[in-house]
Amino acid sequence: MVSDFRVGTLFVSPRTLRLSPTLKHLPRVTMNPVGAEEGFLDFKVSDEVFKTWYKVFGDLKSTQHRPLVALHGGPGAPHQSILSLVDLNTKYDVPIVLYDQIGNGNSTHLKEKPKDFWSFDLFMDELDNLLVQLGISNNYNLLGHSWGGILAAHYVAHKKPEGLKRLVLSNAPASMDLWLKRMNQLLDEMPREDQEILRKHEAAGTMDSEEYHKSMHKFHSRYTCRLTTTPVELQQAGRLLMSDPTVFEAM
Repeated sequence: MVSDFRVGTLFVSPRTLRLSPTLKHLPRVTMNPVGAEEGFLDFKVSDEVFKTWYKVFGDLKSTQHRPLVALHGGPGAPHQSILSLVDLNTKYDVPIVLYDQIGNGNSTHLKEKPKDFWSFDLFMDELDNLLVQLGISNNYNLLGHSWGGILAAHYVAHKKPEGLKRLVLSNAPASMDLWLKRMNQLLDEMPREDQEILRKHEAAGTMDSEEYHKSMHKFHSRYTCRLTTTPVELQQAGRLLMSDPTVFEAM
């Protein structure tokens, strides 16, 4: 068994998504209910200032519901991948804060930055900055999905934020070693031909191969998203990740 079978990413493989010729022509997915507010926050790193894009659904000053801040997956998959959380606002009036982590989506892209620029500390500092500038650092809930769950757990363990009241970890592994072990177990359940193709190209580093794409597509259809038609929001998030995989490849 090849121990470093990666399955592209915790979210969805940008290489696999290249299989779909329709991705380049997907409509932009936006949600603009009454009261939604979006903008950019300055995020200072050393002597440089970058922009973090955010969008708030609902009233952050609500006395009925504490705001929920959501961390998207990837790393590198922007907020579109968790847009369904907005239902918590439209149905239950829970204020929702979505944002694109630096290097992703609508936030500042930094393709020129070296690999060691991208770190847990960077993303934790960005989260702290967002909470302070939105004025909710003393009272909020936090949800992390996939990679966002890894980041959220790391943030809570290292920062011990006093304003955090509830933590939700969604589809996030507690151990990458165990996650990789399980991915290999799932691969063992695939048809032998696909197993051999995936392991061969992972070992050779030839993941741009068409046959690798096809087998990986089967893997994701079986274990990542089993819907007949992948939701447009998820496809768009994958397309955006694919357009700039800097963070994905660095982390």
